[in-house]
Amino acid sequence: MHARLLALALLVSQVPPVVLPCVTSDTTVVCYCKQGVAQACATLAAQDEETLKGILRAAAMVKAAKEANKAQEKAGDSVDTGCGGDGQDPKDEDDQKKCTGQWHHIISMTVWKALELHRVLKGHYTYRDSHFVTQAKDLKAHCGYQKWHKQVDEEIAKWIARHGEATMQQFEVYLREVYSRPALLERFPNGF
Repeated sequence: MHARLLALALLVSQVPPVVLPCVTSDTTVVCYCKQGVAQACATLAAQDEETLKGILRAAAMVKAAKEANKAQEKAGDSVDTGCGGDGQDPKDEDDQKKCTGQWHHIISMTVWKALELHRVLKGHYTYRDSHFVTQAKDLKAHCGYQKWHKQVDEEIAKWIARHGEATMQQFEVYLREVYSRPALLERFPNGF
């Protein structure tokens, strides 16, 4: 019994290390905990310990991603993924010998940040949202955060900023158009 109380006390003492998005007009204890309100996290720990654990895991992942982005910015534009050069071409046979094709998360940190600044789309998507994933054709098509990936993310982020009144449906139609382009279909034959 004491071990359970100690574990619960430890859980309650942990407030999410970063603010997580909530759906607009959400006033639940879950949302307040996501926003870093310690009392809401304590209430949630007593009511639904698993949900609190999930919030803490998600917040830790977002914090780690932010720290990785900061480290990347300090190091410059490229990140050594062990995948070869930054400008890899899926047609080049020698480019990526150490990698396998990866799952590509369309809602990257760059895209998610742009979404969180959008008046209509804010709170409707999550970073690395599992509903917005496509698999690369092979090991040459996608490995890490390459130059082409950064360019696509920046293009999508700019579209979001330019279309301040876009709905979820309009945004998703746009994503499907982007991922149906020949250059991206070569990397991701199933599109999005």
